Amino acid sequence: MRPVIAGLIGFGFGLGCLPAQADDICEPKQRQAANATVARAKTAEAAGDLKRALQLAQTSEVRECSDDGDVLAKRVLLRLGQDAEKAGQLSQAFDYFSAGMHFADGKRVGLAMLRAKPTDRSLADNLRGFMTRNNFADGLAEVTAHARGQ
Repeated sequence: MRPVIAGLIGFGFGLGCLPAQADDICEPKQRQAANATVARAKTAEAAGDLKRALQLAQTSEVRECSDDGDVLAKRVLLRLGQDAEKAGQLSQAFDYFSAGMHFADGKRVGLAMLRAKPTDRSLADNLRGFMTRNNFADGLAEVTAHARGQ
């Protein structure tokens, strides 16, 4: 009976190693192509073509097979959000910051949008959800206080 138990334990440990091997769904050629796309995206970013850089960084091939496509996309989304904010396009900036997981920036811009459009109930509802999902108790308090004042 003991050899059976030892065999099952060994089998269980062996299965624990399988997901690490199964996670790599990309062939070496796919990984190489994805990394080449990331290199093109970095070139576009350096040239100031941020939308093209984002487009390249968010291809399915890059998301699945590249070594640093996610880092690049996050960085480009931050820059796009900052540019949109400077241009006064707060809604677009909020979307970029949220997509790039730059939630503190999204909070700041979202509250600025609420102050600029104090009667927009849809915006207030959306911000309430954003603040709740991202654990911004102070932002939620401000949105709630604003809604009560309307």
